[in-house]
Amino acid sequence: MSKKDIGLSHEQVVKAFYDALMKKNLKSLDSLCTEDATLMWALYKFEGRNEIKKWAAELGEHFCKLIIDHTFMDGGKDYIVHKFNLKVTMPNGRRGWIPGVGKYEFKDRKLKQIWMNPIRSSGNILITQKDLL
Repeated sequence: MSKKDIGLSHEQVVKAFYDALMKKNLKSLDSLCTEDATLMWALYKFEGRNEIKKWAAELGEHFCKLIIDHTFMDGGKDYIVHKFNLKVTMPNGRRGWIPGVGKYEFKDRKLKQIWMNPIRSSGNILITQKDLL
């Protein structure tokens, strides 16, 4: 069996998901998720690949530049837990970062459940770190 037949590891799938978000590549997002995948972003729930792509497109509109730093990733047979920092630039030029945690569950090497929880300081995106981007 070749590496191509084996497919991506769970960690590689999560990193590919964030890479697709950074590049605003909705086609790649589509291929990484099951048809009935669910994404939870804080209190919001998006069901199915089409809803996840709509969320990703909207995220791309709010943040014209998005860089993800993976700070921790570990997992088991069918899941990954993850800490990350989203470094963002908004259309008005303001920059900031959003620290977050995530958990990802898989079915047939595709994302089935995605929980992404931004961690906010006093409910605000932090905007004072000019050296982030």
